[in-house]
Amino acid sequence: MLKKQLFINFTVLILFCFLGLLILEFGLRFFEQEIFSFPPMKIVGNRLLHKSNLDIYRFDNEGQKIVHTIINKEGFIGLNYEIVKPSDTYRIAFL
Repeated sequence: MLKKQLFINFTVLILFCFLGLLILEFGLRFFEQEIFSFPPMKIVGNRLLHKSNLDIYRFDNEGQKIVHTIINKEGFIGLNYEIVKPSDTYRIAFL
């Protein structure tokens, strides 16, 4: 008798957990919206990079504003910077 009651309680618990997760999933899918869209990306080797040389404006729903994003020629967010050091420039590194 005790085993039967324990089995019924366990079955009801699993059923309610499953139904709760199902209701949560449907609720999230119903209210789902795109909060922040990332710029287009590509896979290079084993790295995920943004597509090169983009200058785009996107609307950010979370901040309720338009975001300006610049992607450089290397596929990273930011401006293009000259890599070659001019002859009259000194580079100092601290550790």
